Amino acid sequence: MFFQSGFRRFFLAFTLAFIILFWVVLLACQHGGKNNSSSTADIDYDTSADDTQIDDDDEYYQFPDDIVLYGTLSLEEVNYNLSEIQKFSWRSWEEEIRFENCQLLSIWGINENNIYAVGRQEIANWDLSHDFVTSWTIKPYIAHYNYGNWETEITDEYFYSYTGINGKSETNIYLVGGQYLGGFGGYVIKHYNGVKWNTEATGGEGKYLNDVWVTPSGIVAAVGAIDIPMGSLFVVKENGVWNEKEKIGDNFFLYTVWGDENNDIYAGGEEIYKYENGEWKAIESPVHNNQNYVIKIAGTDSNNIYAVAVNSGDNEVFIIHYNGVEWNVIELFEGAIYGPEWGTHLYIPNLANNSIGLWVSENNDVFFSFPLYHHRTYVYHEEKWYLLSYDIGANAIWGIKNQ
Repeated sequence: MFFQSGFRRFFLAFTLAFIILFWVVLLACQHGGKNNSSSTADIDYDTSADDTQIDDDDEYYQFPDDIVLYGTLSLEEVNYNLSEIQKFSWRSWEEEIRFENCQLLSIWGINENNIYAVGRQEIANWDLSHDFVTSWTIKPYIAHYNYGNWETEITDEYFYSYTGINGKSETNIYLVGGQYLGGFGGYVIKHYNGVKWNTEATGGEGKYLNDVWVTPSGIVAAVGAIDIPMGSLFVVKENGVWNEKEKIGDNFFLYTVWGDENNDIYAGGEEIYKYENGEWKAIESPVHNNQNYVIKIAGTDSNNIYAVAVNSGDNEVFIIHYNGVEWNVIELFEGAIYGPEWGTHLYIPNLANNSIGLWVSENNDVFFSFPLYHHRTYVYHEEKWYLLSYDIGANAIWGIKNQ
């Protein structure tokens, strides 16, 4: 009887404690939980100073249904043997396809069914007895999305890397690159005519190309650098003829080139240049003579151009905008960077070449991504920054409006 009585008291006490705990948890959830009644059609990104989660109580950016955005990224910062092509959909980047033993550096497409990404294949040659890499086999790499299927092409140009691609149709595409040997081993420019890739121009030792652009009228502009003596390198095809020009001096290493539908072409490095009447002319901008250099340029027309610039002293990143008259600095990311230590600016330690993504939509939304260190993707919409992704940043992005 004593056992039964003791068990009954224990059971009643346990039941009462469970009921009290249940109501305490329930009331806490009701008062402390978030309101999840916001529309699921909106993308909601927390921009608080000490949070790294997507929440439902901050300002929204609604990703347009008629925009397709793609990006290339390397999965590890210290070992670029894995690359992915990802597609941004509603809330986040989603993997389209993964490529082993390669690094993809540039992406561009004709439409959402015909997309190219270029870079290089990297195969490690191991000393198995000592378990370390003795050397790398590097070859140029092309990934092509062809109406539902991804195809790859690897050529036997040893130690070459493709760095930029652009075109105007399925039968008029150009890519550029160079010999990747830790120095400048020479450049290559190739054209795709709808059937195969043909080499159109090459440059000798000490020269390298980073980017290329094709205008509606058929001008092809490629930019890069020369090693000794240091200087900027411009290679232009106009009226069917390739011409190479160099600018020797303090302003060297061109990273990016972009043009509009009126055949105006801009190049960026430690200066911003405009191509006019067969000449590249430096134009006044916030990067001029100020220890800054431009690594990406994109826009919609000659009165609406954006450029990503970096200060060579402290690696601070800023964005400038050209309105057709002058360049102005855009205040960066106020309220959109996690962690109070960032304040309102971003910094890029160990910036790798032109490894930042920039694309501007027809609606003037500026998409901007960091692959290294920050792993963030942002959009500048109606003069305000919004965070699209806090865990993935592509090293190259490209988008298009759905037809």
